[in-house]
Amino acid sequence: MLVNFTNHKYEAWSDEQKSAAQKWGEVIDLPFPNVKPQASKADVEKMAQSFSGKIISMKPCAVVAQGEMTLCFAVVNRLKAAEISVFAATSERTIIEKTDEDGNSVRTSVFKFVQFREY
Repeated sequence: MLVNFTNHKYEAWSDEQKSAAQKWGEVIDLPFPNVKPQASKADVEKMAQSFSGKIISMKPCAVVAQGEMTLCFAVVNRLKAAEISVFAATSERTIIEKTDEDGNSVRTSVFKFVQFREY
């Protein structure tokens, strides 16, 4: 089983990303929480302890972890200490810039999944 600890639900992943995840079996979404900018280091550590404990209890083969950097770092360290493989999804970004009917520049970013890279 793969735990998807991100804010990108598995059902919205591209076919390429879903295919790459199949080697771990079932994918379970565990939404990455919002971390308030005012949160202290102790607050983040408490969140990390809670979420890493929950993930470890699920006994996954692997975890995709991406989100607010300090919480992600703390969770990844705990999961790796528990000998769980942790990955980030990598992508290529293409920028499409157009001018709308009012003359405003509109930029759209398109992300194409490339691979899962281990932390």
